[in-house]
Amino acid sequence: MTAGLADCTPFHSLAGGLMMASSLHTLLSKSGMVLGISGFFHSTVSSTLGAIKGDPSASQSSIFPLAARYFTAGILTGGVILGLSRNWVEAGLGVSILDDVTNVHRASLLKLAGLGAMVGFGTKLGNGCTSGHFLCGLSRLSLRSLVATATFFGVAVATRVTTTAPSATSSAAIKTTFASHLPSMFPQPDFGTLLVLQAPAIIYRSVPGLLGAIDPSAPPQENRSYQLIAARIMAFFVGIHFSFALAVSGMMRPTKVLGFLSLSPELISSGAWDPSLAMVAIGGIIPASIAYFREVKPKQDELRRRSAQSDSKRPAKLDTQLQPELSLVAPEWRTPANPSKIDLRLIGGSVLFGLGWGATGLCPGPALTSLASLSVETVTRSSSSGVLDLFVFVASMAVGGQIASSL
Repeated sequence: MTAGLADCTPFHSLAGGLMMASSLHTLLSKSGMVLGISGFFHSTVSSTLGAIKGDPSASQSSIFPLAARYFTAGILTGGVILGLSRNWVEAGLGVSILDDVTNVHRASLLKLAGLGAMVGFGTKLGNGCTSGHFLCGLSRLSLRSLVATATFFGVAVATRVTTTAPSATSSAAIKTTFASHLPSMFPQPDFGTLLVLQAPAIIYRSVPGLLGAIDPSAPPQENRSYQLIAARIMAFFVGIHFSFALAVSGMMRPTKVLGFLSLSPELISSGAWDPSLAMVAIGGIIPASIAYFREVKPKQDELRRRSAQSDSKRPAKLDTQLQPELSLVAPEWRTPANPSKIDLRLIGGSVLFGLGWGATGLCPGPALTSLASLSVETVTRSSSSGVLDLFVFVASMAVGGQIASSL
């Protein structure tokens, strides 16, 4: 069973998209990093395994693996908070943030393990998923991300449509029209609830200034220490805020995602297609794109110009005004050096991710957040609530990513 047009929540999805735009632009402008959840997850798994094995490189102070760990911790913490406050959040939003698993088709654990491994392998091989390629990449007008998004979205739609139960496309349903299934009104979230869920954004946007991390009059070594603290706090609270955005937008509900992927004429006519998540693209991509081209790209272009003009034996002097805000710990922009590079790894990884996403409605961010939320319910309400399914999916996703890392 999937959500359809009757469950359409465009205002929620737009609000969630706007929250995502804030999260990804803050991380990019202040730390120079693309908010790619699969990349952060795979990096966290690799560094954790390295630490267990006693690999000295696992404790390196490089900003990326450090931020990856804190972001992953943040998105899991956000899931826990959502699990603890689920009744209040759902009352305020007027919609469910998690699916009732008794109404969702449950695949066998072995099949879920295979699909999770496929998502993990594909996102690592293709270097991104719905956050890194779809939201971040498209907001920068990256050709590489455009090709990846078109590939995994097309494959996911084809997977969803071809695996939909025949009853959903019966001749009786085909005779109806899309407009006939439109509800008389769409649910609207409570403004106060949305406002409370912005608390992490207030923290991650203000913490560098509060810590004095960007004070030009402070000694460089002291500034660097404060910037490292700020980077950790920011990554953690960006993760929490992004998890809240996933809940508000509806992306934590596999039925809603599968409803959005139900893009065939028959399913659209029958009312099985839920267009809500298109508003995530509008709220997430457009504001992030405007912010990128106004605040980040001019700096990147000027840096490239200076680098091209400088003597190769004497590199151009770095200008902190052209670097990420936390330039002492994040001196580089970590956007792809060649955003037009299209290769077999990108295509193959996107195909595999699309297959797994289209079959389950799960991608890395929602899977991690939902696992944390449902784990809380298991402890507080003594309900299994599908937590085993999600654990198997996430664990397999981690294994798939590690296998792809060895290629």
